[in-house]
Amino acid sequence: MPQERRRTGICPAAPFPTTLSRKYAHADDLAIMHVDGDLQAVEGVLTKDTATVNDYLQTWKLKLSTTKLVSAAFHLNNVYVWKFNVS
Repeated sequence: MPQERRRTGICPAAPFPTTLSRKYAHADDLAIMHVDGDLQAVEGVLTKDTATVNDYLQTWKLKLSTTKLVSAAFHLNNVYVWKFNVS
């Protein structure tokens, strides 16, 4: 199997779906990342892309492990800490 084919998705026969977020995968771990100056825009994109990934996993009879699901927001402007309750 060509190496490019193995890196396209979890199932070698089906390429991973297109998302607005960047996707990083290693073994059975997957990370999606989106950068924007507006935290609400980031939340919207990540919510949509998480649903897309979940649909892909369901198609291949795979489950997203919600106990291992982690989210984090990084910013350079501390005003956002008080404006948004990120926990």
